[in-house]
Amino acid sequence: MKKLEKRLDSMEKPSASVIVGRFLLACLEPADGVETSAVDIFHRYERWCREHHPLVGPVDMQAFAEHFAHRCRNTSIETRRIETLYYVGVAISA
Repeated sequence: MKKLEKRLDSMEKPSASVIVGRFLLACLEPADGVETSAVDIFHRYERWCREHHPLVGPVDMQAFAEHFAHRCRNTSIETRRIETLYYVGVAISA
């Protein structure tokens, strides 16, 4: 058991940016005319992260927003604000 624990501790954990990118690919899809709130996306990210990266866990909302915004700029996902932040043309798929 000690060997396994030591091996798990020595394994490189993916960065938050990489995990957010994996989440985007796994759980979001293009959807014309759809606007999805940042809060809804973050809550889905938290659940997905706990399921797929339990050793790392989710980052807080501010850190997620920064990583996600960077990914959105690189993929041309637009945002819109009406009291809350919405991502335009993207839907939660899984």
